[in-house]
Amino acid sequence: MPPFASQVSRCFVFMLLALGMPCSIQIHAEPLPLDKRVFAGRLENGLRYYIQSNAKPEKRAELRLVVDAGSALEDDDQRGVAHLIEHLCFRGTEYFPNASLISRLQSLGSDFGPHVNASTSFDETLYRLSIPTDAPGALEDGLRILKDWAGGVDFSEENVNKEKKVVIEEWRIRLGASQRLLDKSLPVLYEGSRYSTRLPIGKKEILETASADTIRRFYTDWYRPDHLTVVVVGDVEPAAIEVRLRDLFSPLKTPAHARPRPDLSAPAPDGWTFSTANDPETGSSVVRVLFPRATVAIRTQADFERRLGEKLVVQSLKDRLAALRGRAPSPFQFAQASDGVSLARSRTELLLLALVGEGGIPAGLEALVTESERMRRHGLTEGEIQRGKRELLRAAQENLAEVEKRDSETVADAWIWHALRDQPVLPADWELEKTRAFLERVTAADIQLVINDLIRSTGGLVRVETPAKGGINPISVDSLKRIVDKAKSADMAAWTENAAPTSLLEKSPEPGTIVSRKEIASIGVTELILSNGAKVILKPTVFKQDEVLFLAFRSGGLSALPSELELAAKVLGGYVGESGLGQFSKADLSRYLTGRKVGLGLQIEPLAETFRGGSSSADLETLFQLLHLATGNPRRDEAAYQNVLALNRTFEGNVLLNPTLSFINDTIGWRYNEHPRVARLIQSPDAWKDLTLDKVIDAKKRRFGSVTGFTFLFVGSFSLESAVPLVEKYLASLPSETNVISSRDLGIRQVPGPLTRVAATATDPKAILLLYDEVAPAEWSMKDSHLAWAIGSILQRTLIDKLRIDQSNTYSLKVMSLLDKIPFPRYSLEIALPCAPDTVASSAAIIDAEIERIRSAGPSDDELQKEIENQRRTIQTQAESNGDWLWKLELIYKLDEGFTRVEHPETLIAWLTAEELKRVAKAYWRTNKWVRFELQPQPPTSK
Repeated sequence: MPPFASQVSRCFVFMLLALGMPCSIQIHAEPLPLDKRVFAGRLENGLRYYIQSNAKPEKRAELRLVVDAGSALEDDDQRGVAHLIEHLCFRGTEYFPNASLISRLQSLGSDFGPHVNASTSFDETLYRLSIPTDAPGALEDGLRILKDWAGGVDFSEENVNKEKKVVIEEWRIRLGASQRLLDKSLPVLYEGSRYSTRLPIGKKEILETASADTIRRFYTDWYRPDHLTVVVVGDVEPAAIEVRLRDLFSPLKTPAHARPRPDLSAPAPDGWTFSTANDPETGSSVVRVLFPRATVAIRTQADFERRLGEKLVVQSLKDRLAALRGRAPSPFQFAQASDGVSLARSRTELLLLALVGEGGIPAGLEALVTESERMRRHGLTEGEIQRGKRELLRAAQENLAEVEKRDSETVADAWIWHALRDQPVLPADWELEKTRAFLERVTAADIQLVINDLIRSTGGLVRVETPAKGGINPISVDSLKRIVDKAKSADMAAWTENAAPTSLLEKSPEPGTIVSRKEIASIGVTELILSNGAKVILKPTVFKQDEVLFLAFRSGGLSALPSELELAAKVLGGYVGESGLGQFSKADLSRYLTGRKVGLGLQIEPLAETFRGGSSSADLETLFQLLHLATGNPRRDEAAYQNVLALNRTFEGNVLLNPTLSFINDTIGWRYNEHPRVARLIQSPDAWKDLTLDKVIDAKKRRFGSVTGFTFLFVGSFSLESAVPLVEKYLASLPSETNVISSRDLGIRQVPGPLTRVAATATDPKAILLLYDEVAPAEWSMKDSHLAWAIGSILQRTLIDKLRIDQSNTYSLKVMSLLDKIPFPRYSLEIALPCAPDTVASSAAIIDAEIERIRSAGPSDDELQKEIENQRRTIQTQAESNGDWLWKLELIYKLDEGFTRVEHPETLIAWLTAEELKRVAKAYWRTNKWVRFELQPQPPTSK
């Protein structure tokens, strides 16, 4: 019984049934069930809503306005106004005029960006709010904001003119090689459709000149109730929300003669289509092979099963490309396969992507086409099918296990894509039951039907992007066509692979011993000291049903290695990821780990070496086994080493050719007086010349050959009874050493200010202002460290208000305020501001003025209360997050700061007074000592 029924086969079955003829084929045409926990409905005006009670996190709600309209609906004189309207929604509305909307949300602890945001794409515009539900009037105001966005935006000339400038600054940030390459490719990839000419960012000349009436016309045409969906998920009472939504949104009216939607189809071209583009500011050569098809909504069980089959096929393609990358010689430096909706919602694409070296387009393209054709002709191996089944079953089991632990943001996003793309939001038990039944009966022949639908023999799209170098012409379309024709017509055998390993360790290690154990009952933490000198911190939680997060660190890192091993240490993490662990290659490990939820990586950072990873509860022992392997002797894999070298050199090529990245790299050297050990984006040619695989292996042995001095942190859904024996068996049995070199102060210091350097190297009309100051304090304390971070948060919020909302000088900026103690106590203030070249001076003056105001008078009451509320809400939402507990425990043990952060987080808020924040600002902020770097456009060349 084939579980995949094409549209043609369904029609045939229906004909048989209509004629009274027998039919044993099960087509599973019944509609999919909807998660019963949702309140779903539609108002008489056409507006839809989805409301769901979800108490994770407590006292929070996620509110969404989903607009089924994006830039693809713009008229020719509106290019960019869909995105501009998104911005205007935050500038002023009927209930919240004059940017008071942002101020109100900030007073509730919701910051612009992480809690308040929006996005515009070709097909939709999404508005997002995250607000507390226990603050007086907060939920009501949140719903009113959604209503205002739907029908109460202020299109006054003042608002429009101010926000036009902000949008143009966002347009300015996007300028560069990536944007130019996309501009060249879209007319080919989406020829004849509206997606070829209507990027959401729009056209600068239209943004500058569009009238308020032109902008309002888009809003009137497309922000109408039948195009709107409201989503509310969180610690709410759905019935009460439903009543309030009806009150607020029912008055919205759809025009009597609503404008019909234009044709938004993006049909795939017949045969093979080729797009080539190059740019002088990219150092990467990228080849993509795309197999487009019409998007099919997932509405029935047959659709659901088809999608399961597609996931299985795509996972096998990913694995094959990864295996090819590990062979010598590899046809590419990196390759990936994915499948999903394209830039046009009406089109879904299977994408094969490869990053190749200089001159590598032919080999990379041939490999992608060959492997897709091999799969189309020969299908999947039995091993691939079985691994794919395990992975799909594990995902469904995890989904059921975590159904009551999902955070509200995840649930809200699911309803968004259900509303826009008919993606199902299924009862988790139903999904597991049907997935298991499908996996039990699906056959290789059934999978072949899916492959034939995904990888069509009739053609596809080839998109090639290369650097533009003097005297080198881009590869021609004729050449690309010949490569595809050759690969498609070649003889090829079926895919073969080694058998998957049956175990990770050849023999079970002899357990070590735990020499001390300490319970910290107030925070539910257990500390273990092992006989080999390692420390293990165990924090069992019930925040998630099936999640264990892990981190290990030890002082040392690059600073503990001689300079001749520094580059080797920097590439080590990538090398281990490519070469595998123990006796197993990356491909071997991937086959063994399929169907298991587990991952591990390692890295040598400037001042520490780290392991990071995680697993499901059931796979915790596998995580420990990987850790055990990771401290052993590294594998020698020349192909993996060459791949890592090629990737790093490609990245450096991008840095050198990209004016912004090159500027950032130069500023690192300028800031630290060209210190030879400072971590820059690119390395010296001599360092690459001297690098060998032996040095990489030597760096691995030196910093990961033992666990003495490491602190291992485990947070998540495990019990002490299950974890402690694993610690004894796999960690306490690892080697120790007597003389562990900790991190060293290498004397890297910022040059003293005032200093200004201007790089006139940008090829686009944009500027970047970087401001740095560094002060060596007399003493580090946790309190002052927290105050320093808080005053930086206040400054960022203030500068966004001044530079974006008031002056329209920028789209975004970043402030980092940090009091650190490793490798020496110091305070640093960093500000990064992208802006127009002619606004650098005025923006810098505003920054200085705000710093001097806060330094002399302290933060205002309003600024202080917004920061207090933001921290209070952050603590509230972080209380039941494994990830947040992990980073907090890392700080506690790395800085030896005590347990106040997790035992009594309210103490951190109590420290926030205007006088204390003023004290810290006065101690460390100095506007007359800036180390200032500017990126400016190149001066015009004389003719």
